[in-house]
Amino acid sequence: MGSDAPAKRELHDDLLAAATLVTDVTHQCAAVGELHHRPQTPVKAELGEIVLGTKTGREHPGDLVVFDSTGTAVQDVAAAQALYTAAMKNSAGRPLPLWE
Repeated sequence: MGSDAPAKRELHDDLLAAATLVTDVTHQCAAVGELHHRPQTPVKAELGEIVLGTKTGREHPGDLVVFDSTGTAVQDVAAAQALYTAAMKNSAGRPLPLWE
């Protein structure tokens, strides 16, 4: 995961061909993600649909699922919050003011 420009590529065609593909934002992945390089790959769902329960993700323990993430601001904020919370819980950091 992590392609965010049309020229970037991280996964081989064989992997995408064998996997179930889940995207963060399908149209964005088709423009700049792994899906851009193999557009015939079927997209099972967007992550938000799985979280809401309107579509399923992995159905069997052996399913190979690839998450094509090109990144959205809300994902960045959620990841930062999770890391910050874990760091504070484990005394692995200290809060810093954004402005002084």
